[in-house]
Amino acid sequence: MLDKIANKLSIVTIFVVLSLFICSEVAGCRKEQSNYKEYIEPAAEKYARMTEVEQVQEKIRQFHSLVMNGEFEDLRLTIFCTDAVHVPDNVIDAETLLTADPDEIIFDRIDVESSDMMNNKKWLLKLDSEVIESFDKNVDLYWTPVYYVVQYKNEILFEVALWGSSRRYLEAEDINELYLKDEVIYIDCVIINNVAVEKNDIFCKFIMPFLPEYYFNMLYDYYAS
Repeated sequence: MLDKIANKLSIVTIFVVLSLFICSEVAGCRKEQSNYKEYIEPAAEKYARMTEVEQVQEKIRQFHSLVMNGEFEDLRLTIFCTDAVHVPDNVIDAETLLTADPDEIIFDRIDVESSDMMNNKKWLLKLDSEVIESFDKNVDLYWTPVYYVVQYKNEILFEVALWGSSRRYLEAEDINELYLKDEVIYIDCVIINNVAVEKNDIFCKFIMPFLPEYYFNMLYDYYAS
């Protein structure tokens, strides 16, 4: 009789312990979900409330942090260059370039190795969110002989098109003017994630260590003139 009672008590004890364990696990999951909502969702909401320029700044900050922490294994830099005079007069789509057959585009593709990025860490850190300044004019021309894309874990972090212009027809007096299609093109902005920001030499210098000599000289002539 006592043995039967003991067995029943053992079964009840096991059941109670299992019930307590399951309750604690459920409570833990709910707490994790609560933490996710508390910390992750507000960050996404905050990003959604940012202006376009602020969103670009946030992406550059993320990149800067990844480089600072040495996370080069999952970082990818792909550069597209061309010396063609008649470059498409629009914003080029990064995904199209990344997946295109090399024979179907006018750009030469340069895939930068993670090791090369690591060796140029100090150089890459020059690109900081503070260089991103709003461009408050209407862009009426996209002239893009150089385009580059930075990816993290195969997701596009940011893409840069050099360059854009708010003025097309000008007197040939300013040293920053370029000639294209018998017109004077004034380069005064850069396109990042399809957002126009103020021109800054760092957007050119950022990719200089990774360029073949021909394109290095071409780009140097553009920003040094």
